[in-house]
Amino acid sequence: MVGIFFNQGQVCSATSRLLVQEGIKDRLIARLVEEAKKIKLGNGFDENAKMGPIVSEGQYHRVLSYIKRGQDEGKTPNRK
Repeated sequence: MVGIFFNQGQVCSATSRLLVQEGIKDRLIARLVEEAKKIKLGNGFDENAKMGPIVSEGQYHRVLSYIKRGQDEGKTPNRK
């Protein structure tokens, strides 16, 4: 979780892929989703927030392009 969500995932070393044994894949995905839902979003100056804003407009558009790519590939927030 830290590997991808540290610094909002906006670092060159952010973990963006996992190699997972097939037998635990579904349990791992469920656990990652469960943990991701616990992350409190908010203002970067809010001590209770665990994830703040995207660093720049360029990075914002980059994130949107990844979301669009996933949608174009048929992915939705409710599908694996």
